Amino acid sequence: MHAIQHHYGETAIRSKFQEYVQRFVRLTALYEIETFGSTKIGMMPENTNHAGVLGTGLAFHDENSKLREVATNVNRIEGWRQTLSYKYYQLDFQMYLKTRSIKAIDVYHQVAKLKTLKNMPEEEVETLYKAFSTNVVTDEQIIETGSKFIQSLNNFQKLSYERLIAQRIEKQQQKELVNKIPNEKMDYSVDK
Repeated sequence: MHAIQHHYGETAIRSKFQEYVQRFVRLTALYEIETFGSTKIGMMPENTNHAGVLGTGLAFHDENSKLREVATNVNRIEGWRQTLSYKYYQLDFQMYLKTRSIKAIDVYHQVAKLKTLKNMPEEEVETLYKAFSTNVVTDEQIIETGSKFIQSLNNFQKLSYERLIAQRIEKQQQKELVNKIPNEKMDYSVDK
């Protein structure tokens, strides 16, 4: 509502709405994992190679904020789980798991950690950048990664340089990853 009242552009409002919906869906997946032990609408550790180190799902500052957010939304979650759109989303997500370009990591989770968490252990950050550097190679993988940074791929460059500019260990992985993402707009057309 704040964005609408302050006359933000349509793109900014649309991106905020998309981010809210993505977070709600991932919160629903977290609720299902904690309540039922598995989910068909969210990343499970079995869906990635680095789950033990890098993790999957949403990123929270602490356990209390996670519990508070789940408790606040439990009625909405249960309501959505009874709808036809939930059933369709299950099917869509299973198709996504089969057709995604980056199979080794949960890109959304890694982006959320970089945006949200301030004090990540150095080893985890190094592993994260190595995973990005290793798994983001083809155009499809670059587009998939860029799509997780809502608005533009330039946010990724800004974030990667600002986040760990002082740490020398990750600089090479950051440079390799950022060099893979072109500065100009990419051609997203299917006709080539």
